[in-house]
Amino acid sequence: MPLNPHCPLCSGKIELKERDFEYVVCPHCEVSFAGFELFDSLPDLESSGRILPFGVLASKELKLDTMRKLLKNMELLFELVASGQAQGIAISEEHLTAYLISLIEGQWQELEGKMPGSWALVPHDKIDKNLHDEFIHFPTYLAVGTLAFALHEMPWLTGEVPTLKRSLQRGLDFATHRGLAGRGYQWLEWRQRIFSIFERGKVLDLLLEQPDISPRMCFVLGYIHQRTAEILTRTEGPIEYETRGPVSRDIYERIARQTAAFEHFCIDEHVSLA
Repeated sequence: MPLNPHCPLCSGKIELKERDFEYVVCPHCEVSFAGFELFDSLPDLESSGRILPFGVLASKELKLDTMRKLLKNMELLFELVASGQAQGIAISEEHLTAYLISLIEGQWQELEGKMPGSWALVPHDKIDKNLHDEFIHFPTYLAVGTLAFALHEMPWLTGEVPTLKRSLQRGLDFATHRGLAGRGYQWLEWRQRIFSIFERGKVLDLLLEQPDISPRMCFVLGYIHQRTAEILTRTEGPIEYETRGPVSRDIYERIARQTAAFEHFCIDEHVSLA
């Protein structure tokens, strides 16, 4: 392994000592990468170039373009994992294992602000609240979907990553904080995006089979079903509920179907969302 590798994002040269490979900060794009050593030893994916380990912005200046590149990488990796390929690209088990470990090592810890368990791309106090959905919560949903799919569909692979389940538990608990919705009038649009990730990432299937992974999330899903059913019952035709205009009933009916199996979790008095 070279002692002076190049940044997987900007290709700038990184001068390191060997002991620093596991977790590095590029001095050029100012992104901190987790699990760097594993990725640096892997070949590029055929026809796609290099995929990135999980990284967070480490600069004092807010760089939205850099953060969107990191987010796009997470979306690509989720597509690669959930569908087996994306944009004609396939991912090897070696690359996938490296990325899973990168997510686990890059997850925010208990002593790192108010985001323990998340995969925020920047500390919450460095960005406007209007950007929290995009750069704090959305990457967390993508990471949760990626880990859940791997755990549910690839037990032969995830058995070699013993901390994966605990990381997923912490991520699921963090993901409950916004009630699986966005801010303001966009709450329903975000809920649809989240449920798309959860469905494709086998999050819902995994929770039904192993609800002990996150009783909090099971409770929230049950509550969402309860509230959605109430809205459907009292309204006929298109629904206008804290949105900018009427919304097709089909959207609410789809959410009700997706959460129906969690209805009984909503009456669990032992679950606290505090």
